[in-house]
Amino acid sequence: MIIYKKVLPILHRYKLSLPLSCPFHSERDILWWPDIQIDFQDGQWVCPFCGQIFSSEDLVTKHYDQKHLIHQAEESVCFANFCDIFRCEVILATLEAEKNKFEWDKFPSFPYSQNRSNCDDKKMFLLQKKCKNVMRQCLLDLLQPLSIKDYQDIEDEVNRAICSYLTCNKYSDGSLQVVQPVPVLVGVIVGFVLIGGFCLCYYVVYILSCPEYSISNDSFCNGATQMRSLKNNQLAFSPSMSKTALDITQIDKIKDEGLHTLQYGTQMEVSLHGLGCKCPHPRVLQNLVNICVFAIYSIFENRKTEFLESANAEERSSVESTSYIEWEAKLDCFINIFVLLSQFDDWRASMAEMLQPVPFHEKAITCRRFMSPFKEVIRNIVNDKRCNVHQMVLGIREQKIGWYNLYVPDPENVVCDDDGDLWSFMLDRLLSCCYKRRKFLQVVAVQLGPLMLRALRGDETCQKTLCALLEFDLIEDRDFQLQTITTLQSTASGKRYYATLCERQMHLRQVQQKGGPRKLVLPNKSTDADVSRLLSSGSFGDLECLSLAFTQVTSACAEELIKLSSLKYLSLWSTQFDDSGLRLLSEHLPNLQSLDLCETRVTDNGVASLTEMKSLRKLNLNSTQLHPETFECLKKTLPVLQECDVRYTEAWGF
Repeated sequence: MIIYKKVLPILHRYKLSLPLSCPFHSERDILWWPDIQIDFQDGQWVCPFCGQIFSSEDLVTKHYDQKHLIHQAEESVCFANFCDIFRCEVILATLEAEKNKFEWDKFPSFPYSQNRSNCDDKKMFLLQKKCKNVMRQCLLDLLQPLSIKDYQDIEDEVNRAICSYLTCNKYSDGSLQVVQPVPVLVGVIVGFVLIGGFCLCYYVVYILSCPEYSISNDSFCNGATQMRSLKNNQLAFSPSMSKTALDITQIDKIKDEGLHTLQYGTQMEVSLHGLGCKCPHPRVLQNLVNICVFAIYSIFENRKTEFLESANAEERSSVESTSYIEWEAKLDCFINIFVLLSQFDDWRASMAEMLQPVPFHEKAITCRRFMSPFKEVIRNIVNDKRCNVHQMVLGIREQKIGWYNLYVPDPENVVCDDDGDLWSFMLDRLLSCCYKRRKFLQVVAVQLGPLMLRALRGDETCQKTLCALLEFDLIEDRDFQLQTITTLQSTASGKRYYATLCERQMHLRQVQQKGGPRKLVLPNKSTDADVSRLLSSGSFGDLECLSLAFTQVTSACAEELIKLSSLKYLSLWSTQFDDSGLRLLSEHLPNLQSLDLCETRVTDNGVASLTEMKSLRKLNLNSTQLHPETFECLKKTLPVLQECDVRYTEAWGF
């Protein structure tokens, strides 16, 4: 009754009906029964739930009471669960009082009343907040067919009609009277006046005063149209559409102020993404990223043009001072959009891939005003535990710079204003995941100065990195080696890491001592722990052939296998070995001549690293996830490869 009396009249004024997704829709009632007249077919009554046929209405009603009394639909709702926000006890007491008003044979009842002194304001506040959330969920599907303004007006009216009574002062008000709408003629007149005033103000403010911010009539649209464009259009392939969306977004953002801007942006992002864990619109993210990249590029290009066209230094300083506030507001707008996008798990992976080439203006990546707030976006990407996400901070190719290089704590790097905290965080994530490899550490060794400075200040990530550089013998200069060791021994944590490194080096020298067997075959049920235990029990400097075929080892044993510097023949047939272990073997066992990876879990990503094994003569990739492109690359880059088994792979037959 409350929905029919207070909510539906509001929707009817906008020629709308209650969406089925609303929990208060009549068909979602757990006790819902469809129109029984519809079920009368060819002189028979048919149950709409199970299809059983009856000869009379009484029989089908009786059948319903026995079998389908409670509607068992998947999204059925018990309306009694919402009595707290609809004040059922107040409304029922009011209706009972109205019913007994003229029945003198009954004792008169009185509306529900509550003592104000016993009312809990905090409880009422939480109840009102719950009510607003439920109403927003009920009206969410109306956002797309409406403009943002109409949607907000409907939401405000519904909140006033339902949620505004959830206060200690108005809780006992049992009135179901609906505020009568404004007459149509008055509404039309007021509407024309407001539209005319808006057009006049727009013409005066944006056309006469600031013509550079004017947009054409063809490109002007409301908030709902913007969202439909973002969901359905490919703005990346339409420069004019990108410019239109950019103009609209800038105007909307510049007009808003403070917290209201952030709240509007957040609501828009949530509306575009949806309430689920995955966005159902695949083009939304690409369109938003393209718009923001294009806008930021335009901002810096326009600033550059204005600055260079100024005649002298005084004029240049005037240009800078007058446009700074406006330029800063625009930039913050689009950076905030990137921050919001990076907070969605399903969007973060694709966005990180699009940002990997650093697609911004050359002036933007050297501007602290842009790079400093953009650190939050990079931190969200690095904080993602998925390897294919956080590795996007590296350059797309070896010669290209990435976000990792842009935030290096160097005295000449003006965009690094945190003394390398973000850079250290990126380094920690990469080394702890899958980049503790010689190839990557060679890149890190270039920043030896910042590493030693942060290690001296107690940064454990940099201390572990220095130990890794010593372990892989990537610090060639003897003086730098001694300076690195001194730096590590200057702190308690550094001493601990260096002591652990020394123990590993002693064990490595022991394993690589001459002597021991030349050939070793492990039993079928051997595990990674068995391999580690075996290799720590003696010297294996002469071991040339090792078979781990049909064992239970994984890529974790690669840490032990790389200690066998004399190894030439290795069999991993039918094991759980994968790409991460194969990359490690490729870097540390360049003298390997025969490698059996039949029926392992390696893919193209791991097989591509075999190009570093220049001594490889025999390779078995039978029943792996190898593709023709990778196979062709192997044949070109392995000069002495004589035999390669690719049966039962995608490359078989090429």
